Amino acid sequence: IPAEHSAAKRALPSTPLGAPHFVEEALRWLPEAGQVDERGIVHIAAAQCQNAAPAERAHILLADDNADMREYVRRLLASQYEVEVVADGGAALSAIARRKPDLVLSDIMMPHLDGMELVSRLRADPQTNTLPIILLSALAGEESRVEGMQAGADDYLIKPFSARELFARVEAHVKIARLRRNAERALRDEQERWQLAAHVGRFGQWHLDLVTRAVDLSASCKAIFGLPLEEQSSAERLYSLIHADDREAVVTRLNEAVETRTAYDVEYRVIWPDGSLHWINSRGSATYAPDGAALKMVGVTLDITERKRGEERLRMLVAELDHRVKNVLACVAAVAKHSRDSSKSADEFLEVVNGRINALANTHALLSRSRWEGVSLRELVRNELAFCAKDGNAQIEGPEFSLAAEATQPVAMVLHELATNATKYGALSNGHGRFSIRWRKASRGRSNGKLVFEWRESGGPPVIPSNSTGYGTSVICDLIPYELGGVVDYKLARDVAICRLEIPAKWLSKQATQSTRRHQSSARAW
Repeated sequence: IPAEHSAAKRALPSTPLGAPHFVEEALRWLPEAGQVDERGIVHIAAAQCQNAAPAERAHILLADDNADMREYVRRLLASQYEVEVVADGGAALSAIARRKPDLVLSDIMMPHLDGMELVSRLRADPQTNTLPIILLSALAGEESRVEGMQAGADDYLIKPFSARELFARVEAHVKIARLRRNAERALRDEQERWQLAAHVGRFGQWHLDLVTRAVDLSASCKAIFGLPLEEQSSAERLYSLIHADDREAVVTRLNEAVETRTAYDVEYRVIWPDGSLHWINSRGSATYAPDGAALKMVGVTLDITERKRGEERLRMLVAELDHRVKNVLACVAAVAKHSRDSSKSADEFLEVVNGRINALANTHALLSRSRWEGVSLRELVRNELAFCAKDGNAQIEGPEFSLAAEATQPVAMVLHELATNATKYGALSNGHGRFSIRWRKASRGRSNGKLVFEWRESGGPPVIPSNSTGYGTSVICDLIPYELGGVVDYKLARDVAICRLEIPAKWLSKQATQSTRRHQSSARAW
């Protein structure tokens, strides 16, 4: 090189790489107290604190059998971290058991339990297998670093090291650990929210390997199939739970979805291990390899049992309503026809048919309020006799029963005709007569177990028997035997009218509103 190009014009600082530099760094670990540059430590720590974001002080555990090294590192990190020091790996394990640190700094060469063994034990424990670990060692060879990293350490720091390098690596791993913990916490929170949503929404997740046929079910999905949480599910196990009549359709739809690359969506029944029947809706979508081979299907399963039961109840209700509407219309038509045949004028016809249709409507209202599940017998009697019971002319007496919906309309029509006849021709036609109606459940004789009504009129004008039977009398005498299989005994005497009705017990159910076991009955005079 020509001389004019080799002369230095200015001095350039160089990074010291020779032995004096390392010796200078090593002298800081000598046992003499005065050899440690306290001002340098304070200066470096202050700079690190200024650059660090304010946060909760991390807890660092340092394991090293060299007391001077422990003290040096402790003082170096103490301004920014909470540092706990121990002399060997065994003491480190005990300290971690008491309180899990945010990071472990460990020397490799230690008595009793060295750094490599400490790392192995921490990685084998599920509680500490993600704990950040930095190994400290004077062994600077590549083999030593590789061995330490293979043992499970997160980092490897060679002695002697600079204070800035130690700070930088500790800070980096503490931040990474915090990010990991925050991510794990967020994941747990999300999983909890998902599990809560799955529980409330009655749905679960599933994964089907289309190659091996292995199945993985979430906890909520297992619950939908009635399986215990600890049971290891399989495709064969789930197939065995599907209702025999639905299995072929489920398999066919699954194969179609995979072959046509469309969504899998099917509803089917399952039989739980306890024998109960449940409805399920399964939905899923398959994924494929680049060559087109189907790999897996991921989806959700919904418990639709309540929806299906509701749909079934609705179908039954619509069918029942259709049947009852037809019956009511047929009844109205018959009432109109017979009322016309027995009426002497249009005004009389309108009055009669209006009363009878109103009676049908009132009874229908009672049935609607009870959702067609039965009507209180006391309420039915009071409702049908309200137009004629007044001024204390009536006595109603009997225990409380619930009359079946099918029997309510026939009984109401008979009561209406009895009251109408009493008002027009009987005890209530002159304003001085009275009537009573009593009912009970017979406990002996040929009427044993039946509901027995006794209608009695008295105090009215003399009864003049007719040679012809009107529509009202036909209803009284014939409707109960025809519709309910009961018995009617209707007698007209000179100054009294008596009607006895017997209705089979299948048309009523006793309510607990009265203590009928002791045959107590209540009476009310109107």
